[in-house]
Amino acid sequence: MKKILVIDPSKEIPETAVVDRLQSVHGDVFEHALFYINDDLAFIAQPPTTYHGVVLLGSEYHVGNAPSSQSHLSDWLIKAMDTEVPLLAICYGHQLLGHMFGSKVSLLDNNQTKRVGMFKTVIDADARLNLQPASIDFFYSHYQHVESVPENFEKFTTSPGVPVSGFRHTKKPVWSIQAHPEWMRIDIPTNNNVPLTLEALKPGHALIDAFVSFSLTV
Repeated sequence: MKKILVIDPSKEIPETAVVDRLQSVHGDVFEHALFYINDDLAFIAQPPTTYHGVVLLGSEYHVGNAPSSQSHLSDWLIKAMDTEVPLLAICYGHQLLGHMFGSKVSLLDNNQTKRVGMFKTVIDADARLNLQPASIDFFYSHYQHVESVPENFEKFTTSPGVPVSGFRHTKKPVWSIQAHPEWMRIDIPTNNNVPLTLEALKPGHALIDAFVSFSLTV
C-alpha cells in the first residue's frame, strides 16, 4: 500500500509525536524516515511515485550547515516534483526548497535572533487543499528565512517580519511554509506573549491534515 512519506531531518530528537498524531487522524498511512539522525536514506533509492505524498519537516540544521546528504535529498525532491507527487515543505524544508530554486536564505537579523512563538499568518485561498482565506496564529521557530519567492512559485502565506512565510508552485502540488503547522510541543519558551497550548496549535494541524487528505485522493 502506498504511504505518505514523512522526512524527518531532525538533528537529535525525532518528531515521533507528529507522526503519532497524523496516524491517529488518518490511519497507518505514514512512513517516518529519520533522514539525518539515522542516515535513513532508504527512500532515496525509491522512485517518489512510490508514495502518495511527501512531508518534509523542520530541523535544527540550516541549509548552509546540513550534512552532505542534503544534496541527495534535494535531487530526490526534484524527482518528486517532476512526477507531481504532492509535497509539503516545513521550516527547514521551506528554506531548502527556496534554496533549491535560487532564492537566498539568510538570517532574520544580524543579532541571530530566533523567532519563537505563535505569530499571526494570513493564508490565501487554495482550491486543492480546500482552504479559504484566513488569518491564523501559527507556531514559528527559526533563525533564518527565505528572502524571495522562487521562479514558478507564488506567495501562499504572509506573516509580519517574514514576508515570504509560505509559497506554492503555480502548477504542481507543492506547498512550502516557514511556520510549523505540525507542531506538538508546548514545553518550550517563546519570545512573544501568545500562549502555547495544544488548542492553539490546532489550526496548524488543520493545514497539514488538509495536505494529507489531498495527497490520499490524488
